[in-house]
Amino acid sequence: MIFLTATMLLEANALRVSKNKIIYEVDLSAHTAEVIEIDKDFKGKLTIPDPLQFGDEDYTVVGIADNAVKNRSDITAAIIPETVTYIGKSVFQDCKSLESVNIPKDIKRIEYATFMGCESLTSIVLPEGVEYIGGLAFQNCLNLESINFPSSIKEIDQYAFSNTGLTTVIIPGNGETIIGKNAFNLCENVKTIEIGDGVMSIGDEAFWHCWRAESVVIGNNVKTIGAEAFFSCDFLQSVTLGEGLEIIGVNAFADSYSLKEVHIPSLQVWCNITFEGVRADATSISNLGGNPLSIAKHLFINGEEVKGSLVIPEGVTKLADGLFRGWEELTSVSIPGSVKEIGHYSFAQCKNLNIVFLQEGTETIGYHAFLRCYELKEVDIPNSVKDLRSGAFSYCTGMINAKVGNGVTTIESTVFGDCSSLTSVILPEGLTTIDAIAFAGCKSLPQIIIPEQVETIGQNAFSGCKSLKSVTFGSNITSIGNCAFMECTNISSVYISNLARWCSMNFEPYSNPLQYAQHLYLNDSEIKDLTIPDGVTAIGNSAFAYFRGITSLYIPNTVTTIGEKAFLYCEGLTKVTIPSSVTSIGQYSLAGCSNLADIYVHSNTPMEIKDLTFGEDNYQKSTLHVPLGSMNNYSTADYWKNFINIVDDIEPSAILSPMTVEKPNMIFDMNGNRLPHLIPGVNIIKYKNGEIRKLFISQTP
Repeated sequence: MIFLTATMLLEANALRVSKNKIIYEVDLSAHTAEVIEIDKDFKGKLTIPDPLQFGDEDYTVVGIADNAVKNRSDITAAIIPETVTYIGKSVFQDCKSLESVNIPKDIKRIEYATFMGCESLTSIVLPEGVEYIGGLAFQNCLNLESINFPSSIKEIDQYAFSNTGLTTVIIPGNGETIIGKNAFNLCENVKTIEIGDGVMSIGDEAFWHCWRAESVVIGNNVKTIGAEAFFSCDFLQSVTLGEGLEIIGVNAFADSYSLKEVHIPSLQVWCNITFEGVRADATSISNLGGNPLSIAKHLFINGEEVKGSLVIPEGVTKLADGLFRGWEELTSVSIPGSVKEIGHYSFAQCKNLNIVFLQEGTETIGYHAFLRCYELKEVDIPNSVKDLRSGAFSYCTGMINAKVGNGVTTIESTVFGDCSSLTSVILPEGLTTIDAIAFAGCKSLPQIIIPEQVETIGQNAFSGCKSLKSVTFGSNITSIGNCAFMECTNISSVYISNLARWCSMNFEPYSNPLQYAQHLYLNDSEIKDLTIPDGVTAIGNSAFAYFRGITSLYIPNTVTTIGEKAFLYCEGLTKVTIPSSVTSIGQYSLAGCSNLADIYVHSNTPMEIKDLTFGEDNYQKSTLHVPLGSMNNYSTADYWKNFINIVDDIEPSAILSPMTVEKPNMIFDMNGNRLPHLIPGVNIIKYKNGEIRKLFISQTP
């Protein structure tokens, strides 16, 4: 029976027609029909006829409209005529009793959510020619165990087969096929996954939590495996990667705990892969980045396992970030000079790696490249290396010897941090900077020689080097950071070659190794009586704090300020000479110098000091020597008056120079003007033998 109503005329050439409880839209001019709805009373097997006979005419059924059969749990099967060329979105969505359906040969697209929630559907055959499977197309088809993927397919969109009952996924591809995000996630019954050579990319989380999957084969033309693509495939044991692979995304194989084997076609292919998401905080399998080898431990090339030793092929130019990270089977590696860059974390956590051969040509060793290679005994970094990045060899607790090539100008932070067995390190002559924590925790290191050109040492650079006994500084050192030598309690000797620069430096807490040392050497000669060099204008904060090795201190007339804690707790100090050029002495500058017997101050006018510039012992026990006639000035001046013993016994003509003044031949001022006699201040003196000296006179003799 054909049911027509007064509203059956939809458009000029379109009619709404119902026949056998199937409702069509008929195109009168094209003689075609489209199924648009199923009568609510229809139950059982749906057979769509072809042609649709209406009146005296036949109309070819060419399509099924969006939502036409949606939510019809009373439909058990569907037979679609071969004339149908399109099936719309959500057509059979949530037809929970649908057990079977055929797909006509001319269908190109399975649209969005077409079969979503068809819980009784067990298998489906896609004809050759299908190019697109839409998002959610078969999602939640819980009993769908079997589907073929014709080679014509170009795209499987996101969530297309999510949470289905598939047991095998074999996708040959057509040369440009894309597998979308989450396309097969939560397919918990899949055991075998084969991605053919016709597939180009696998989307993020595509096979996420397919936990029963045992093997994965990736074709030769797949270029990208997305983030978490095979995340939490708990039973996965073997992964085979193709020769075209370029990128493996963040955590692509993370939490696939059973993975044992990674198969690759060649080392060249492997070395060219980029592993995304290589992270500094990789403390568990779930954040090792995309590299399956970090879990698998066994690497096979063309079916043959690579064991122990690895030779990187000549011609490889870069080792990717995280390339061999966590590969515990690796014991030695030889890297040719063609490799310009060793990427971040390339060999991190290769716990049994004990030999690394680096050759001239390599220019960069990346962040944490050899982090936690516990068995690595030594490293010789070639001169061609210019960038030695942070943490490159940190926590290599078995390392004993390290030599850094001459191309490196900066030792970045934590490069050798916590190399607890390191006993010898040779730094390059051109080095200018040692960054923070560079050698922190190298508790077996007995000595360190800082090269001549080093200007800056960062905070905590050598903190915790508890076996350090000797430190040698070059003449260009200008800055040592906070806590640079904290807990280096066994330092006994410090060697410097530029005393003037040392005096001018301001030291932070625990940055000055002299606080532990008993011996200070200037150009290999030990200093007991410290004479600050002429030309120094300021003595920096903590410049000699806690240093017990000096007994006397002479300060020249060029110095105007003495910084805070400059000589704090110099307990061996017995005598200090302070010129009249000094205008201020900082807090705690001479406090704690408990054996300081005599303090000679050559200024008639007391210079500024703080309440704790000197210690209470000094006020009680030390003798303060001041110029004749100036006792009253000191006995009434702030804080100077705290000295119990003040004597004015310094002759007015006293010359503040350690040499004996002979009768000069000629005297000049600082501008070169000849003088008739010595004057207060700076005098340039020329003797008959041609010798020229510079003297400071506190009073006219």
